[in-house]
Amino acid sequence: MKGVEVSRRIDAIRIQHDLTQDKFARVLSVSQPAVSQYLNGRVPPAEVLLDIARLGNVSMEWLLTGRDKDAYGRKVAESASRYGSATGISTKWLRLPPDVRHALEQLIDGYLEGDK
Repeated sequence: MKGVEVSRRIDAIRIQHDLTQDKFARVLSVSQPAVSQYLNGRVPPAEVLLDIARLGNVSMEWLLTGRDKDAYGRKVAESASRYGSATGISTKWLRLPPDVRHALEQLIDGYLEGDK
């Protein structure tokens, strides 16, 4: 695995979503300097790679190796339609700024507390 090749695939996802490095950093809940390092050959930690794969709707295998780009979601036995809305929501969730995610989590927790 070559970091420069991984960086190119990460940058392709960033560009696909028309995100600046700063906005991409906010989507991933990392700093802009960290994104700069990822785009210059440093391989991100696994949890960041997973967030990038989800955002790009690609497999981690593709991010790391360039092979099997369309593997994301295919290994699940149930039909893709069963998971379609969850995938859409998680992609949107990842694009929210961390402070908005935190506020929504508090709102959801408060709502769920009321159901007990």
